[in-house]
Amino acid sequence: MKKMYLLIMAFVFVLGSTLKAQQISTFTDTRDGQVYNTIQIGTQTWMSENINHAVSGSWCYDDNDANCLKFGRLYTWESAKEACPQGWHIPTDSDWDVLVAAIGEKSVAGGTLKDNASGLWKAPNTGANNSTGYSALPAGIKLNNGSYTAQGETAAFWSIFDNGSGAWGRHLTFNSARFNSLNNPEHMAYSLRCLKN
Repeated sequence: MKKMYLLIMAFVFVLGSTLKAQQISTFTDTRDGQVYNTIQIGTQTWMSENINHAVSGSWCYDDNDANCLKFGRLYTWESAKEACPQGWHIPTDSDWDVLVAAIGEKSVAGGTLKDNASGLWKAPNTGANNSTGYSALPAGIKLNNGSYTAQGETAAFWSIFDNGSGAWGRHLTFNSARFNSLNNPEHMAYSLRCLKN
């Protein structure tokens, strides 16, 4: 009986520590009144939803408004630079590295970031456990020819070079637990997760 009590108390302590470390909150974008969930992971505060602020050069997947409500908007590089609200920014490559360092190595970090409860990811959704609360959704991408692809399979996010000189990307896929980099993404439209300054 004592062992069971100690086991339960250890579980409650670990669960309480995890929830405290995550510090779930909300942020209201004064530009359009949209409310976003936020999460603290390590020393950083991230939006735990894709931004959905309408600017020129942003779209809903398949031009369907319901997809923006579920997945947020897809942004070109130019429109992404206007999308984060004041006090927030497009993550730099170093910002992403800090996130990965807080949760594990790249080979498994993707699983800790991917949503595992909505059923929106295509099976097998490898490694997904969303232990960080980041809740990455597979919003897909818009190609430079105007077509949409990979909804249910890919979450692709904008990043900026540390020196501010250009775009980079990070992505997650349904069939891997890795958190990968994307090269030369400037002609695509991706999701955007804003990071608090």
